Amino acid sequence: MWLDTELANVLAAVQHDWPDHLVHLSALMHRYLTTRGHYQDAETLHQKALNAAGNLGHHPAKVNALLDRGYVHWRFGDYQRATDHYTQALQIARDLDDRISVVTALIGLGHTDRTLGRYEQAHHHYQQALQIAQDIGDRSGELNALDGLGHVYWRLGRYERAITYHEHALHACIEIGDRGGELHAIYSLAEAHRALGRYEHADDHYRQSLQIAQDFGDHPGELNALNGLGQTRLAQGNHEQSANDHSLALQIAKEGGNRTGELIALNGLGKAHLAQGHHEQAMQCHQQALDLARQLGGNWQFEALQGLGRLYHVIGQPDVALTHHQQALQNAIDYNHPVDQARAHDGLARTHQAMSQQHEARRHWQRALDILNGLGIDYTEDIQTSIPNIRAHLADLDQ
Repeated sequence: MWLDTELANVLAAVQHDWPDHLVHLSALMHRYLTTRGHYQDAETLHQKALNAAGNLGHHPAKVNALLDRGYVHWRFGDYQRATDHYTQALQIARDLDDRISVVTALIGLGHTDRTLGRYEQAHHHYQQALQIAQDIGDRSGELNALDGLGHVYWRLGRYERAITYHEHALHACIEIGDRGGELHAIYSLAEAHRALGRYEHADDHYRQSLQIAQDFGDHPGELNALNGLGQTRLAQGNHEQSANDHSLALQIAKEGGNRTGELIALNGLGKAHLAQGHHEQAMQCHQQALDLARQLGGNWQFEALQGLGRLYHVIGQPDVALTHHQQALQNAIDYNHPVDQARAHDGLARTHQAMSQQHEARRHWQRALDILNGLGIDYTEDIQTSIPNIRAHLADLDQ
């Protein structure tokens, strides 16, 4: 499109002292910049717009700039700054009785709370946003709130409940012709189906979301779909294609400065390398992911720690594996993620078994089984961690 080639010239306009033009340009450019993955350009533009709005005393423009900056910082993984911006925007929007912006700010706070493992607060923010959106007929806000609630239930292992919310969001998107929302809802459904072990359904939904993302030039959407396809193909035993999907996702993430997408791609690539017996490459990927996760904060460390634990178990270093699985378990506890707790217990059980510590192995497998039974699910993102596998391990210990 025209803007792809003229972006540098358009952004050069912000160097001039045209505050009125700047605040409008910031609002108009937000969706394009974030869809294309130009987060650094978006951050620069929205900061200038925020300054201009403050100088003009233009409170609605200030709200817009704060909301846009909050989204960019959430994508950057800077959750404290995202929370600060959304909180400021919420206060001003309430003073202005701008309920559409109130909905957007509440959803943004829900996103940051969810990412940080604060699921009760996230649920509260999404539910508030949903109620207001329904009261004022804000269909876009309604579908975003529904999608957010679905993600909360996904993180809590309530996958069927998550699917219900995501399906409601998808129907709302189709009704109002929101293709961007449709893309995200389909992707979210793919995530839930994959977690339930319904890999054919997941693969179909990921492919649909990938096609929509490529049609619209939505780079973050394309990145998410590729990572999802990589994880699904790994579960189906297609290790080489999984590595290819994650490699392409990693390239897109690095080009767009999408650090969370980069982290997910690195962990996925590490798992694919491990499945292919490429231990050194797997080590490099998971270690890079762990380093990045520590910079981001939140609950991002779990996958890297769990991946390193699996790797050290395979290469015959159970003592090192044990340390990583213990750290993974603590991370899952800290961020209140029961499914990840079950996965970490499974990793610990396998490691203890390798160390001929049968009593400890039994204890951790039983704990993993209790968690999954309590959630009413049979499968997890870890292919190894499933109720049939755990029961088989416990039966072997009994013999």
